[in-house]
This record gives sequence, C-alpha cells and structure tokens, in this order.
Amino acid sequence: MYSEEVSIQGHEKIERLRDRMLQCPICMDEYKDPRILPCHHTVCFNCLTDFINATSPACRVFRCPQCRADVCVTRGGVKDFPPNFYINCIQDEIGSRPYIGTCNICERDWLVSQYRCIDCDFDICRYCVHEHKLFTHAVGRQPNIMKIETGNLGVNGTSEKNCSEHKEEALQMYCLTCDIPICVSCICEKHRKHDTMTLAKKLQLARKHLQFDLDKLQIDVHNTKATLTRLHEIEKDSDKAAQEAIVNIEAYTKVIIEKIAKAAEEKVAKVKAERGKYLKEVHDYEKDLATHLEHLNRGTKFLGDLQEEDMCLELLTCIHKYKDVLVTSEKTIVDRSVHRNLFRFLPGKVFNRFGCLWVGKSNLIHEEDVEIILKKENNKQSVMSKLFKKISVFRICCVLTVLSLFVGMYQFVESAAKNGGNLELYLCLGLYAYMCIAGFLALQKSHY
Repeated sequence: MYSEEVSIQGHEKIERLRDRMLQCPICMDEYKDPRILPCHHTVCFNCLTDFINATSPACRVFRCPQCRADVCVTRGGVKDFPPNFYINCIQDEIGSRPYIGTCNICERDWLVSQYRCIDCDFDICRYCVHEHKLFTHAVGRQPNIMKIETGNLGVNGTSEKNCSEHKEEALQMYCLTCDIPICVSCICEKHRKHDTMTLAKKLQLARKHLQFDLDKLQIDVHNTKATLTRLHEIEKDSDKAAQEAIVNIEAYTKVIIEKIAKAAEEKVAKVKAERGKYLKEVHDYEKDLATHLEHLNRGTKFLGDLQEEDMCLELLTCIHKYKDVLVTSEKTIVDRSVHRNLFRFLPGKVFNRFGCLWVGKSNLIHEEDVEIILKKENNKQSVMSKLFKKISVFRICCVLTVLSLFVGMYQFVESAAKNGGNLELYLCLGLYAYMCIAGFLALQKSHY
C-alpha cells in the first residue's frame, strides 16, 4: 500500500515536472527537438520555424514568445540555434509522454487525434482532416496543419460512423445506386433492390479512382495556370498599348500646340511690326505739339500778368515778335496728317463634328488710315478734292461690277424679248450672273 502511494506521488511529480520544464511556450506540448535562444528560453524546432515565418516577413529578426526580446536569425537559419541538452537529458530520463487528445470536430472519444490546425487551434483526427483541409479555410490560403506525435493510434482502424436512419448500427455497406454509405438494416429496407458492396471494398476502389482524379486535377491546374498567364499577358499588352496611345496623343497634341503657337507668334510679330511703323511720326508730332503748347502757356501767363503801367513801345515789339514765333510754331502742327494702323482679328470657329476637330480659318485685318489733325478753320476745300478723297480703287471696281451685271441682265432680257427665250440663253444668263457675283465677292475678300 505504501509503495503504491509512493508510485502515485512520483508520477504526479513527473507530470508537474513535465508541465513546468518540458512544455513548449508555442504549442503548449512537450518539447520536440528543443532549441535554446540567446535569451535562454527554449522552443521546439518546428514551432520556432513556423513562428519565425509567421511573425517576421524577412525571417531575420523575431521576438521571443516568452520575454519578447529581439532575436536575430543567423545565415544558417533556425538550425543554427543550439539544442537544449539539459531538456533532452530530462526527457531521456523520464521518457516522452504520448499525446492522447481527441478530435475537436467529430468529438469521438475513442479516436486519438493525429493532426493539429495551428490557425483554428483544433486537434483533428485522420478522418476529419481531409474535409478540414479542403473546405474550412478561405480560398487562396494554405492551411497550417501539422502532424503531432501520438501513442497507439490504431492506424488500421476504420471510421465507424453510425447510420442516420438506424442510430445504433454502424455504416458497413455502400449503395452504388444512391452513392451513399448505408448499414446492414438499410439493405433490407430502402435499398433492398439496389446494387451494394461492402464499405471496405468501396474504399479500395475509391483509392484507385483517386489517381484518375489526381491526374485530371493536375491537368486542370496546368490549364488554369496557362489561362492565368495568358490573362496576365493580355493585361500587360493592354497596359502597354494604352501607355503608347497616351504618349502618341500627348506628342500629337504637343505638335498641334506648337504649330498654333507658331502661327500666333507670326501674327503677333506682324501686329507689333506694323504698329511701330508710324510711331516715329506720332512721336515727332507729339514733340511739336508740346513745344507749341509751351509757347501758348508762356504767352497766356505773360499777358495775364500785364499791368496798365507795363504798356510801352518795347512791349508792343515783343508782342509782335511773340506772334511771329507762335505762327511759325503753328505751321508745324496745323493740317498735319497722321497715319493710323487699325487691326482686327477674326477668329475661326472651332467645332467637333464626325469625330474630327475642325478649325476655321482666322483672319488678321490690317487697315491704314490718314487723319488730318488741327485743320484750319478757313481752309476751304473744293468739291472735286473732297470727291477724289471719297473715291478709291475698290469702290470704283465695285461700281463697275454692279453696272456690268445690270447691263448684261438688260441685254439678255432684251434679246429674250426679241428672239424668244431658249435653254442656251438662260444658261448663258446664269453663267454671266455667277461670274459677276463671284468677281464681286473675290474683290471684297481681297480688300479685307
């Protein structure tokens, strides 16, 4: 009795020792290939590898899971961290403890779990691990499932699920007609006339068909990857073509802008050149006017300041001399012609039609005008001189064109009245009218 109590106490001490000294801080299980860190904490080799890959993008620096100290990974990787011989010696002395966790999915207490999902923190048996791998995690994410060491697992055991119709009977048969597993009682009832076979034989046949499924999946994987590659090429080609089109549009736009800017510079230069053509004449006239105005102001001030006692013979002589100077100065400014440059810019219309940008022709109209400044009041002009000033070459041509049109129309009408109208006469009349109108429009356009 005493020896049994001592044995129980020793077993409890060993279990406490396992929990305190031999438990990994990551997987919370007994150490497997323990590695010691520079901060003197110990972690399993596989747990340390997974932890570094999950927490350190560059796999160069990570934090200790216990003390959070920064630890650098050498060039050799995790394998360069030394084994903890102290932990290994303790494990050798007390022996390793088999893992006896049950599956968290099917919760069959008689079946020991062999896998652990790190993402879901689940213990999974070998029958539930397949569905968990395929459907539980999101598409595109690789499940982080690791195999755990266990004791006697019963590798050759079968997944003994009970029938949904007959709760107390296990699924031992397979209905080929309905493609579902059934129990023995189902063969005698709903599936009596169906094709059936044992579940073990169905599993053996399914294993052979899985190879065909694997080959088909590999072909689908290859085709899908090829399609993705083609889509990437299409996307790349589309981006390249779009970029080239953008560059060409910008270059074409730059050329158009440069041509428009060049044409605008030419017109501006022409305006500036013509504007300064008669500036010297205007400036000289301004100087003469300023001189004459100074003479006028001086005389006005002088005469305004005269007193009655200032009248003398010398004053009259001075006044006559001042009038002579004033007459001489007035001759330089009276009846003097000044040339003016008049500019008008008529922009062409810009509109978008039929998918094209249409730009109408713009016109820069330049007219020169002569103006007589400070006309003499008694300077009478003859009627003929005024008439000659009103008459210009353009107006004479316009009058002659209109007279020719009316004379031609009169002759055609008179000929039609005498000889009768015919087609040739009307055609000649239309052609003559067209030529007269076209000549008048061309003359007007050349003038402006």
